Amino acid sequence: MPKIDSFTLDNYSIDGPSSGVETTVTTPFYNNNPATFSNGANGVGWTMANFPAGTRNISLIPTSVSAKMTVSFASGPSGTQFLLGLQDSNGVIWPLHSMPAYASYPNVSFISVSIKTDEVAYATYCLTSTNVSGTMSWQVSTFSKPPSFDPNAGQMNLVFYVFGNTSTASGSLYMSSFKVTSA
Repeated sequence: MPKIDSFTLDNYSIDGPSSGVETTVTTPFYNNNPATFSNGANGVGWTMANFPAGTRNISLIPTSVSAKMTVSFASGPSGTQFLLGLQDSNGVIWPLHSMPAYASYPNVSFISVSIKTDEVAYATYCLTSTNVSGTMSWQVSTFSKPPSFDPNAGQMNLVFYVFGNTSTASGSLYMSSFKVTSA
């Protein structure tokens, strides 16, 4: 059995070794300015937050009863969808909710989004534009991590994006009094 004096502690602090991923907290604000995608363009409209490789838990949570986070469809061809997603460093986007904003349901509001980056995303949402204290029919969706999504490849980005656009589409994100945490 080794003796304590056979070890050196010069690589460790009093709290032990670093896990390599620090907790982050951001409070992004987006005010519904539309993003327009032309010529059939699809992809990221805005990046709301960044996370280092190896981050395992990400949460979007309200900080007050007047908090509001809504993804909105303004215009676009049939099949165009606007969503929140997590993008890995290889460009793979993981949709974080099962119900996108599109022509039939132009607004999707959220109470919370929770992501386990090596497994699944959970979102509590409703199909209207409202703040978190709204007495709506809130629903929960789960969306599994795509097989090609790699949380260890490099930086990950929390994004607002469009999918299915074939000509010109416009959508927006309103986000106020929400915080984004990660570990």
